Amino acid sequence: MSPAMTRERLQALTAAYGADPARWPASERDAALRLLDASPDAEALLREAQALDMQLALPEPAAPTPALRAALLRSAPGARVVGWREAWSWRFALPALALSLTLGIGMGLAVAPVAQADDGDEDVLTLAQLDDDYTEFTEP
Repeated sequence: MSPAMTRERLQALTAAYGADPARWPASERDAALRLLDASPDAEALLREAQALDMQLALPEPAAPTPALRAALLRSAPGARVVGWREAWSWRFALPALALSLTLGIGMGLAVAPVAQADDGDEDVLTLAQLDDDYTEFTEP
């Protein structure tokens, strides 16, 4: 047997669960429905709760259009809207910099051993030969 329903308890139910009887606790639903059938004052209370539910049941907000979104971003204090071209260029700039740095270091390391292997002996020999040839022309 369900407990007796009072106007105050019905008001508490509608405040907590809304005007839809399906949301009310099952143990109190039958007593509340009987009170609604018997009392015009309880029906007025339910109509007030239904009006509140209608106000609270707002539709989903529409998604902003791209133009509205851009306008909002531009109007924000200190905001700077980055276009897709600028954002896209940074995607390539950093990898290109890393690639050029890697190639430069790699080429430097590949060429360095060749330059170090030449210790200059041939140049000294050539200069010595030139020196001998020069002295032949300058001495009487």
